[in-house]
Amino acid sequence: MFFNSNQKLFDAEWHLYVAKFKHIVGFKSLSLNLKHPKTQKSAAPHECIPEVYQEWQNIKSSWDRQSLLFSVIYDLVGEYMKPWQLANYLVADRNPVEAFEIVQEASSGSLGDDYPQHCAALAKSLIALTYYEESLKWAKKACEAEPKNSQFKIILADAYFLDGNHSEANKIYESRISLIPPSDSDSISDMFSVTFTFDTGVLPSPIFAIRLGKQLSDSKQSDEFWKLAETEFYYSHYFRLHHAYYLTSQGKKQECLAKLITLVKEMPWLEEASLSLNNLFECFNQAGNKFMPEFQEQLSRKIQDSGWIGEKMFVLDVSNK
Repeated sequence: MFFNSNQKLFDAEWHLYVAKFKHIVGFKSLSLNLKHPKTQKSAAPHECIPEVYQEWQNIKSSWDRQSLLFSVIYDLVGEYMKPWQLANYLVADRNPVEAFEIVQEASSGSLGDDYPQHCAALAKSLIALTYYEESLKWAKKACEAEPKNSQFKIILADAYFLDGNHSEANKIYESRISLIPPSDSDSISDMFSVTFTFDTGVLPSPIFAIRLGKQLSDSKQSDEFWKLAETEFYYSHYFRLHHAYYLTSQGKKQECLAKLITLVKEMPWLEEASLSLNNLFECFNQAGNKFMPEFQEQLSRKIQDSGWIGEKMFVLDVSNK
């Protein structure tokens, strides 16, 4: 049977995201036997879920395509997921508020063998909500319960970093990087798979990804890296914020503005992102390019009502750029 390029890509992404979903939520195994809606026989994914394939074709960004396919997978297996697994899915799908509510509610019950995973899921949701001190406490508890769990160690490292203890974070990052086998390959995709991809990498940390991305000097390699990283770490407000900062450092203010607008709309609790976006708006306003006046007004009111002043944090300065 002839498959066009879109069908092949959809089928490939379906299998990719089934595997990724399994690792993210913490399933030991996950097998989805899709059936053709008419024949009820096994068939290619685009044939089994044609309405999803149709919707997928209209989505441009890889992270939104992932979100669509994750939602389909969740519909199929969600009833079998424990609270901490559901929270892991929701954080990865950029819904940390609901993730936190679910694990918080589960905290009142008996956790038993799920205690370490519960602590880790709570730490991840707290990181996404920028409660870094609290996230560090729960990341430590997860690691104390399962000291050999590599995923918990990375959550702990990120929590240390975001809470301001870069020294402790770097110890963990360096220990993980030391596990990468030597390679003569200059392939960015190979390096990314070995280092950052959640299910195959030794250090799937959005914080360390930002650090490495800033060091790449070859423009072609840099473009490929940021494309891969944005897909992998789009759930992370830290990655998205600092990717926007990187774009400004490259003279791409318009791209930075677009990414900050999307981030602040999606995660309105982000103080630093809101302040940085406000600064960037002011820069464009001074150039006579004021736009989205209603949104700018809402943003200014949010900043004022929240009492945000950017103390002890980096806020984008574009006044002389």
